[in-house]
Amino acid sequence: MSSKPIEATENMRIVYAALINMNDRHRPRTQKQVSGITGLSSSTISDQVHKLLNCYFIRAKKGAKAERVDKTYVPGKNSGYIEEMIRLDRAYQGEYFGINGQGITHSEHDMHVPKGRGHLNGGHIYFSVINEGLIGFIPTFEQPRNKELSTKLFSAEWKTKGDTPHYSNTLVLNGEPFKIHFVRGKTPDKVKFGVCPPELILSKGEISDDLFPYVSQVQPILAHLEKWADWQFEKDFDGNYIVSDGNVLQEIGLDRVITTALDAVMEDMPGVPGITPIHSDNSIPGREWEVTGAGSDFTAAEYFRAIANAPATERDVVILKKTTSELQLSVDNKINTIWVCFDRILDLMSSHSKITELNTVDRTPDSTGNTDGVMYQ
Repeated sequence: MSSKPIEATENMRIVYAALINMNDRHRPRTQKQVSGITGLSSSTISDQVHKLLNCYFIRAKKGAKAERVDKTYVPGKNSGYIEEMIRLDRAYQGEYFGINGQGITHSEHDMHVPKGRGHLNGGHIYFSVINEGLIGFIPTFEQPRNKELSTKLFSAEWKTKGDTPHYSNTLVLNGEPFKIHFVRGKTPDKVKFGVCPPELILSKGEISDDLFPYVSQVQPILAHLEKWADWQFEKDFDGNYIVSDGNVLQEIGLDRVITTALDAVMEDMPGVPGITPIHSDNSIPGREWEVTGAGSDFTAAEYFRAIANAPATERDVVILKKTTSELQLSVDNKINTIWVCFDRILDLMSSHSKITELNTVDRTPDSTGNTDGVMYQ
């Protein structure tokens, strides 16, 4: 799968934080306002906005003005990654990273926030079709300046060995291509509509085994078909589209920093796609390591988190070993203390039992009826 590098440079982070207005998200800023706040030139702001759009860190707000400098923007599908980097920036530099009233505050730390290129092997997520709508020309997904344009949903059909009609095409929504696939099965349960979600750049905190991030990307396609082309898809009680076939394998491409580190230790073990849990992927520019969890008891998300949490340098390894050793010693000491306390409790219980037994013997009446040498009348 082809992929373009996704990076979030310092200037991109500064412009993003000011543009989205992370301190008050209900009041996003225009490029002109960002220039006034940060001190960056309008041409620099425009360049950074272009990069943010290309990386899907932002997207134009619905109903925004046509003039580029007056547009406002909202977080895009990959915003979680850049926001995690900004949170780390703020941890180093305070709440208002990059906006100090006097211009730009540059970060001096070398920062790496692990990220994964999440995508699905097998591609399409399928949804149950309740009503088949138009398959020819439909209102387009892109309608600049409210012009009524149309696009062809499917151009031709093809059939499988079972003589089942299939249709496929690529649609563009918000500037991004989506592959679609319609299967006109012979029975209602075999009629399904598939959409291949775009790849996502996910931060460590966003990586999971749930398909929801991918499903949320394709829902606008289904909603558009329902509104404009008479299609109807199965939903749950909350109005969410029900996935009828999500039997796809999530693959996570590792970023450049992690890939470089793995190259040093796994040069002679490239792995095999679909067989080993991790393999070297040469299908994208620059190559990357990719985790799938194949052939193991762990998922791609679990492998990614384990690798992302691994120490990055030899010094980190030494520190981790020292910390682990100290932690183990502390645990051992606590366990020893617990055992000593437990032994004392057993001793006390044993002593109490013996005393009780002696008291019982001592209080047994003798032949005269006395107990403990005391005459009862």
